[in-house]
Order: sequence, then structure tokens, then C-alpha cells
Amino acid sequence: FVSSTVREDQYTGGELIDIYHEYVLTHDPEKEHFLLLHNEEDIKGMLEIVAALAIPDLFHLPIRVTKVQANHYKDIQQNQCSEIIMNLKLPTALPAEISYGANGCYFSGCGEDGKLRVPIYEGELKYYYSNYKDYYYLPQEDLAIHKSRNTASRQPPETAIPESHPPIFRNGASCLLHFSRLIMIARIYTLS
Repeated sequence: FVSSTVREDQYTGGELIDIYHEYVLTHDPEKEHFLLLHNEEDIKGMLEIVAALAIPDLFHLPIRVTKVQANHYKDIQQNQCSEIIMNLKLPTALPAEISYGANGCYFSGCGEDGKLRVPIYEGELKYYYSNYKDYYYLPQEDLAIHKSRNTASRQPPETAIPESHPPIFRNGASCLLHFSRLIMIARIYTLS
């Protein structure tokens, strides 16, 4: 946030310390003017940015999804792509118009309204075990079996499919952490 106030004040707070000490001893009206001007402009500047205090609410208060729709389009290489577009009602007004994109996701917002676009990956998803050393991998079957399982009762693990899991993006990355809650909300809407 950039303050639009043009400061007449010529001094930083650090520079005014010596001026303050001189003012206490002399009560010089010129030094008093510099001190009061600096404080006045600080207060005016704080009032301009006080709306930024609402930003944590965006991460801790519920965001209402007012509309969810699927969008299908062809990218620049003419590949068919899908995305979820969510219209949002934010719990508090944004202090400024905001737009940001990362990992194929894009957020824009103004006031209490926001819009989030999230690409959808369609296809089979693989689950990678964090304790992969505890599993045998059978490449011909494309199957992982836990070492503790009896070979007679082997059953293939479930394959993650798009209908039962939140979106994963083509590069394997997820959206920014603060978008993850919105992605789950969108997933719930698309399942119902």
C-alpha cells in the first residue's frame, strides 16, 4: 500500500529526537512546528493504511462462494483445458484492488468481491508414499505393496481419480496455501 499523502515534513523520526530535546529546553516555536507537523503527517498516513489491518481476516474468517462454474477453453497450443471459476464474497473489504497469479491459479479482488480461477487436472493421479522404503513396487502391474502385507491377500491400492480428490495441477504444484481452502470449497460444490 502506498500512501498518497505528500509530506511537507523534512525530517525522519530519528532526526527529530535531537530537535525534541532542544525543544524541551528552549520551547522554540519553530522546533515545535517541525515536531507537530511530523506527528500530524504520521497520523494522516496511518489513517490511509488502517484498512490493511483487515487483511488477516481474509485468512481466518470464512469466505462465501457465491457462484461456481466450470470453464472449458483451448490454450495457445490448442489443448483442451478446464478450470473452475469461483465468485467470492470476502469477509472484509480489501484495502485496494488486488490481482495475483501463481501455479496457474489467478485471484482478483476489489472491495468485498473476489474471483478465483483454478485449473483442473483431469486424469489418473498417483499417490507417492512418504515411507516408500516400506513398499515393494511391481512395475509390470504398476502396483505398490506394503512389505508387511501377506502376499496371498494382496489387493491393489486405490487409484486416485479426479472425482474423489481436489485438483492437482499439471506441474504437480498446488495453489498458494491461502487458495487451498477455496479449492476444497469448490470441490465440494462440484461434487454436489
